[in-house]
Amino acid sequence: MPKPKLRDRYQFFTSTQVCEALGLSIEQLDRRLAQHILPQPTRVTRHGVRLFDKTWLEMARDIIEGSFEGQRQTAKASQESMP
Repeated sequence: MPKPKLRDRYQFFTSTQVCEALGLSIEQLDRRLAQHILPQPTRVTRHGVRLFDKTWLEMARDIIEGSFEGQRQTAKASQESMP
């Protein structure tokens, strides 16, 4: 499996690092990228290695936290409307 070049390791996060930071599995990350829930990677090397910068990680964290908050509010609203 291709790995990022040494110089890229200081500027970017790998998919594995992003998953650990966001609490996602690789499959969940792939699904959210494919569904355009999360922005596309900052950079993709010619070997297909996806690289993410700090700004991307912050945006993704905001999106995920927002979607969790939205799910909580929806669940709470449904429970309140039940007799």
